[in-house]
Amino acid sequence: MDKQMENKFKIYASMFFDWLTFTLTFYMTASFILSFAHSPLFIIFNTLNIALISLFTKVSHKSYGKKWANILILITVLSLAALIYFLGYFNVSKVLVKI
Repeated sequence: MDKQMENKFKIYASMFFDWLTFTLTFYMTASFILSFAHSPLFIIFNTLNIALISLFTKVSHKSYGKKWANILILITVLSLAALIYFLGYFNVSKVLVKI
C-alpha cells in the first residue's frame, strides 16, 4: 500500500510541476504576444506558442494518458486565462536599450 501511495504522489507531483512550468511559460509568451500585437515579432511569438502547446499536449498524453492529459491541459488554459485576467500581463518594451 505504501508503494502505491508513493507512486501516486510522484505522479501528482509530476503533474503539478508540468502544470506550473507550462503555465508560467505560456504566461510569458502570452505577455510577449500581447505586447507585440502590432509588430512582425507577433508572428514569431505566436509560432513559439503553438509549438509549446503541441509539446505540452504530446508530453501530457504520453505521461498521463489521454483523459488526465486533457484535464491537465484544461486546468492550464483556465489558469492562464485567470492569470491574465486578474494580474494582467507584463508589457514588454519595444525600445531597444544598449547595455
